[in-house]
Amino acid sequence: MLFLGDGLSTHDPLKDGDRLAIAKQMVDRKIAFFPGPAGNTTRSKTLHGLAYSTGGVVLRTRVEEELLVDAIKRYEQAFAGPVMYDATLQLRPISPRSAPRSCRPSRRQPQPSSSAE
Repeated sequence: MLFLGDGLSTHDPLKDGDRLAIAKQMVDRKIAFFPGPAGNTTRSKTLHGLAYSTGGVVLRTRVEEELLVDAIKRYEQAFAGPVMYDATLQLRPISPRSAPRSCRPSRRQPQPSSSAE
């Protein structure tokens, strides 16, 4: 899901529990959240929280530093990247409080690109 905006709601602000519930519903449906922050003031907790929780990525456009075609290429690479859902971690028996029982959706970390390409 691509979202362009500030992540703020003046009508009905999103609470932490609501955001977690939305993220869980998105993960259950295998929907990754890709926010494109827009505006002078953004709600990072919402934009980054939903992206991080669903396997998406925050898509920032460096307006005065990159060409539109380069930004679109980065976005397409982010959309095409695989997201691993339903990952579990098997460890030796230890205290249940020592490790998480499941992992959040994860993505391969992007490699730094060179502007000389």
